[in-house]
Amino acid sequence: MLSDTFIVGFSQVLILLIYFLNSILLAKNLGIEKFGTYSLVIVYTSLCQIFSLPGNNISIRKGLVKGNDPIFYILLKESIFFSMKVGLLIALVSFALFFLQLIDKNTTFICIMLSLFTIVWGIDKFDNVLVGKKQFALSRKILFLNALLLILTTGLISFFTNSWEYAIVGNFFTRFTVALIGLKIISKFLIDKKIDSSIKESLTNEGRRYNFLNLVNIIVSQIDKLIIGVLDVNYLAIYNVGNAIPKKIKDNAKLLLNVSIIYSSQLSKEKNFNIIKKHLSKIILFGISCSFFVGLSAYLVIPIAFGEEYEKSIFIMQILSISFAALFTGHIFNQYDVYQNDGKAYRKFVYFRHLIYFIMLIIFVPKYNLMGLVSTLVFIEVSYNIIVSYYIFVSNIRKSY
Repeated sequence: MLSDTFIVGFSQVLILLIYFLNSILLAKNLGIEKFGTYSLVIVYTSLCQIFSLPGNNISIRKGLVKGNDPIFYILLKESIFFSMKVGLLIALVSFALFFLQLIDKNTTFICIMLSLFTIVWGIDKFDNVLVGKKQFALSRKILFLNALLLILTTGLISFFTNSWEYAIVGNFFTRFTVALIGLKIISKFLIDKKIDSSIKESLTNEGRRYNFLNLVNIIVSQIDKLIIGVLDVNYLAIYNVGNAIPKKIKDNAKLLLNVSIIYSSQLSKEKNFNIIKKHLSKIILFGISCSFFVGLSAYLVIPIAFGEEYEKSIFIMQILSISFAALFTGHIFNQYDVYQNDGKAYRKFVYFRHLIYFIMLIIFVPKYNLMGLVSTLVFIEVSYNIIVSYYIFVSNIRKSY
């Protein structure tokens, strides 16, 4: 487990640097308005994940951890067929509206890209297999390939063309290519055997239960950027530059923590919980250290890397880094609850969290614009993760007596 953690941690640093370099190329080459437009279209494409039956991701990981490999192809087939139907529907409707002259070429282009991304999201399930099979090093290698391809097909494309449209096409090409490569690679790890009908039914039903929850999670994860982008794409550009490092640290820290989470999930609930208690203070200290370092580095990173045009992003970066410790802790307890308690506490709190978050966005973003967005985001991240972590921690302590 330690070797996997080291490999994942080291590779994540390299991947983080490549993604950050790509953000610099896009922001500087496209300029603030075009970069904002590119970012808004990426938000639209990310929302298309809701049509890929995202709840199946959890069932695939849980199934493979327990050795039920056939569940992958069962749920993959279900996801692909559904996403293809929705993708083709989006394409047909957009062409019809274009021929009726109800939408222009630019809107039609965006709709076609949305249909293509919808299909790709249905195919892009390979990383769930690698995580379930504990192939963490291979997972990072593929993500490293994705980062390299992305900088070639978006960052460098923007340098030569100064076009956000070509960058969007390049983004699609990278995601589609990596999804196909990933499917080819994972085939050698999957064991062809029969799966018990009761296990198949249980995992399939669990995926369906999580579909709506993950659908809500996807919408909520993008709603902040969607609202601010619709108000002003320049705001979205400033926000994305300020969020470039904090978001990557949050995402990559979760991936790093998933190594120990997957290993620990195979233990009994008591042993798993004891491991969390043992390392909890270290995780909190790590999160606080990250917040301090990122907050200080913002004064140097933003002006040097992105230029004076994005000076307002400095404060955004500092504010968004405050929630690291709470976020890392919350992720550990949420995943413990998912793997050991079927996500009872997770499902109980997450809907309430999303409702409060959405209400606060509606109230504060139109009035305070960018500051309303980042303040709401940090408040929700910190308060939600502290409450959930405390609830799960106390509940397990009481059960042990």
